[in-house]
Amino acid sequence: MKYLYLFLAVFCLAGCNSGGNQQNAGDIEIYRLDRSNQQLSSALFDSVSFVTLKEDNEFFSRIDKLIIHGEYIYILDVWSVNSLLVFDNTGAFVRKIGNRGDGPGEYTRLYDFDVDFSFIYLYDYNKMRMLKYDLQGNFINETAVPFFMQGFKVLKNRKYLCAPANGSDKYQVVCTDSTFKIEASFLPFDNDNFADSKRTDNIFQQFGETISYNRYISDTVYLFSTEGKLINRVLFDFGDKTVPHSLRTSFENFFSGDDYLFYWDTPVKIHRFWMAFTEGKGFQKSTFLYDTDSGEHYFYEWKLKPGQLDFTDIYRPVFANSQYIVGYMDYQVYKSFKNKPVLDGSAVSILEEGGYVLCFYHLKH
Repeated sequence: MKYLYLFLAVFCLAGCNSGGNQQNAGDIEIYRLDRSNQQLSSALFDSVSFVTLKEDNEFFSRIDKLIIHGEYIYILDVWSVNSLLVFDNTGAFVRKIGNRGDGPGEYTRLYDFDVDFSFIYLYDYNKMRMLKYDLQGNFINETAVPFFMQGFKVLKNRKYLCAPANGSDKYQVVCTDSTFKIEASFLPFDNDNFADSKRTDNIFQQFGETISYNRYISDTVYLFSTEGKLINRVLFDFGDKTVPHSLRTSFENFFSGDDYLFYWDTPVKIHRFWMAFTEGKGFQKSTFLYDTDSGEHYFYEWKLKPGQLDFTDIYRPVFANSQYIVGYMDYQVYKSFKNKPVLDGSAVSILEEGGYVLCFYHLKH
């Protein structure tokens, strides 16, 4: 069904006037994209600031997901140390949430997390359970999840928006109550046109009262309310870089094909801009921005060569809200900047030792 929507959207696009970048097809918004534009607009930002992450005795090797909530920075490393670490807004390490194991409050395979004003939620994929902690990291309780999930988002009234793994449920997205009883289902899986062999990082992104959803390998972003209702669809037309449906059933076949383009993270909307980071052939990644007012859009490829980057470029975006976009750099990125940002000596030392510095791109209002 998902790709029926895509077919209808593309069909409607073919019959529209080619003079504009945005078209509407019922409840589907369609944006035309041209990857040849490789420049980001520095006019979007007032300034860039930096926070050095001081890991203390707890370490991580990857930033697979990052959420800033209140005064704290939450960082999830799924594929390396498999842990959730908390830092304060100066980058000082605060605590680790939960531990690996089979006991109360422990997880065997941490796969996703979320935070609200009262609790921290960890999803244990292997044990199919949701672990809940208070904001100080104390274990509260756990709830069994009756299906495997690729990701989730906590909704209002303690409900959940979940993305079941293909084969675990008939639908891509379900809305459940606090006990994971399904109350509504959306977007049936179409296994003839759907690859689910890779977990999408940040499968749900929230901006204001809207939650966006996207999964490999799809050009369509689905928008949900914070009550769990499907409210809109946005189709990004990559033109000749769009992945053919015949390649979407096999992740391996996709990468043996031409230079197609798709989303690594689910796009998020900030003011009038859609933002995401994308990937192409050879795992070449780029930052993507689309201005819904003017139709201007930018693809900035991440080329780690000396003198190729500037610290004002949005590199590796992992979080966004109405105030700023957050990316991060390691020492390899730092060495690639043609104009080095001003960092204190300890920050450079941390980068040299394999640590990370967060980059806050502050938006103009």
